[in-house]
Amino acid sequence: WFRVARLSWQFRKKLELHNTFNSFRGKFGALTDRVFHSILKRTSGSSLESLNLSGTPNALTAYSLDLIASHCGSGLVSLDLTGVRLSNRTFQNLTKTCKKLKWLTIRGCNAGEKHLWWALHNCNQLEYLNISGNRRLVGQCFFMAGNCSLKTVVLNECSMLSDVGMGHLLGRSPTLEVLRVSQCTQLTGASILNATRHCSELKELDISGPNRAVESRHFAELGKLSKLEVLSVDKQVEFTDEALSAICRGCSRLRHLSCEGCHNLSDGGISHLSSLSHSLTHLSIGFCHQITDEGSRSLASLCFLERLVARACQALTDQAICLVVEKCPQLCSLDLSGCMRISDRSLYFLRECLLHMKPEAPQPTATMVRRERRNGGPPSLPPFSLYVGGTAITGEEVWKFAEATGAFVSQQDLSVQFQNPDAYLELDMAPWLCDDLSDEDGNHERDLVPLQQQQEQTELRTEHKAQQTELQTEQQKTEGQTQHQTQQLTEKQAEQTRQQTQQQTQQRNSAVALASLEDTSQPSSHSASVPWFGDGLQENWDDEIETESEPHFHLLPPPPQAQAHHQHHHYQQQQQQQLSADSSRPFPTVGRDFRLDAAKHFLDADDPIAFSDEFSDPEWDNFS
Repeated sequence: WFRVARLSWQFRKKLELHNTFNSFRGKFGALTDRVFHSILKRTSGSSLESLNLSGTPNALTAYSLDLIASHCGSGLVSLDLTGVRLSNRTFQNLTKTCKKLKWLTIRGCNAGEKHLWWALHNCNQLEYLNISGNRRLVGQCFFMAGNCSLKTVVLNECSMLSDVGMGHLLGRSPTLEVLRVSQCTQLTGASILNATRHCSELKELDISGPNRAVESRHFAELGKLSKLEVLSVDKQVEFTDEALSAICRGCSRLRHLSCEGCHNLSDGGISHLSSLSHSLTHLSIGFCHQITDEGSRSLASLCFLERLVARACQALTDQAICLVVEKCPQLCSLDLSGCMRISDRSLYFLRECLLHMKPEAPQPTATMVRRERRNGGPPSLPPFSLYVGGTAITGEEVWKFAEATGAFVSQQDLSVQFQNPDAYLELDMAPWLCDDLSDEDGNHERDLVPLQQQQEQTELRTEHKAQQTELQTEQQKTEGQTQHQTQQLTEKQAEQTRQQTQQQTQQRNSAVALASLEDTSQPSSHSASVPWFGDGLQENWDDEIETESEPHFHLLPPPPQAQAHHQHHHYQQQQQQQLSADSSRPFPTVGRDFRLDAAKHFLDADDPIAFSDEFSDPEWDNFS
């Protein structure tokens, strides 16, 4: 059996590694170059035609492209390199080897203009190209699109794709049938006009927005694409009733139409859908708030309608839903998420239609006959699907409907997950979102002048931001130092104030004590307010006063003619003498200035004679 298993690899034509290495216990926990090499060696000499690496996590490098080219490149028809690291040299070698390549997908890779240039130049049979999510692609590589016959091109979310690049692609691809350029924000109405002029074979077109500089007249030009079958113009605010009218008149084969988020679309535009009653099978009108029950009459004329999406159409009521359900017998999927005016009445009517009503089949048309022949007989309807999240339908009625009909019913509100209220606003991709222009080999794409200018602007912005950051850091340091110095100065001033307050308190207490002891020897009218310090202390203090050699301070009435400046001069001299004499006292030393302050404290402050500046008595001068 092991030998049979090894031989079976030689007959394999399709290799898809879907979820194969999700729990792989290798060095990287994913598909590596070494494991990939061992797999491709088993297919050597086989007729492998399809290789898909998108369904498994991988840690492949550019070396994996050389492995593909050496083991299975000659007969490879379809190749999916989603998420694989590319380099200019290895991709060039791969495209030179895979001459029969028809389907190429390099979505989510670091592919640039040069990689696509080599693919379009070497793969002459290329029909399908998918490079979605590439933020480096401008479109200059499509100048080589004339070498191959492209039929399907997927460029979704290529934010830097320009009208010039689209002009190269559309002008050199007359056989193009499928074009998907949703969320390519740099495209304008010129790209739509080029599509209508050069791609007459176009069958599927996805230009979901938002796009700037696109007007209603540009969408009206899509009516010239007579073979168009699938059209998506989601979130295009400029898509109006006039544009839809022109499309309905010119595109008679239209089967799928999606115009979700087209807020300017109203009942007048929906009325033109009646001309597509025998072809339209899928219709999406979500978030079109101007569509009311009047427009439901036109929807009821779509007898082959199979799927209707009317999310967040707040103007629709039970009357519109009942009319559509009754007149559209082929309906098998209905999405009413966010329609708050839909109640249990619609669900009850739908249940009765599915169980009891048997509407007559519509008269067969040429389109219906062709569809039956292509599918091998009358088509069988799939199970009914219903989405009622965000409506007024109760859970009890939902349970009854699901139990009675066996249909799939979801109460999840899909209108909340689809888009935000401001999702239709114009978006501009910032230049700094572009990837680096240098590939792995160091080859710089000098032909991309717009991207180079954007890279220079990005470097200038980065340098300017760094300078601003340095200035802010220096300002913060300076402010911190200033705050620290201010704090130190405040603490120093507080300490000085505290010391001064403490000194003044000590001086006041000493002066009060001295004045009280002196008043005991010669009482006065103010002695009653002097505190008492004890008899022993008072007697000792009186003895010392009697032994003093120099006159002592007494509370005498102030002479009327003493001069204040003369008093101050003698006061300073007596203060120095007293300080030297008081050093031998047992009691704490107290200068004459403190005694004078005490005398001033106990004198009557309201006495006009006390402390007058006009003293002239000689006795007061001698006493000082």
